[in-house]
Amino acid sequence: MSGTIDSLSRIQGLADKLKDISMPTMPDESILYQFKPELPKIEIDEKSTFAYQMQQQTNQILEKSNEQIRLLTEHNERLESNYKKLEELYKLKERELVEAKQETRKTKRMSIAMLVVAIISMLVASAAWASPLLIGGVA
Repeated sequence: MSGTIDSLSRIQGLADKLKDISMPTMPDESILYQFKPELPKIEIDEKSTFAYQMQQQTNQILEKSNEQIRLLTEHNERLESNYKKLEELYKLKERELVEAKQETRKTKRMSIAMLVVAIISMLVASAAWASPLLIGGVA
């Protein structure tokens, strides 16, 4: 075990010596820095990017869709208005039909009453004409 402790202490000593050694630094003008490539500076036009163009196309599609929705809404409102007018007209015609049926019934009753009165009048006139003949009166 003492051998292990000795070897550990030697390793400790070497590590302490390595701490004290300073690493050489390379100057900025070294050969490595001379061959460093310069990256080209590119200015990106935002309007020429794919994402911008897609956003513009999406915006155009949305605008057209909104316009179509607005037109459909206006059309539906007109259709609803026309439907209400047709419904009112139907109710009016239905009332007129009911009134016409009632008027027809009244007219039919009056016609029957007039027919009965005409028949009675005809019978009375026939009886008045025939009665002097039957009784033997003046002809």
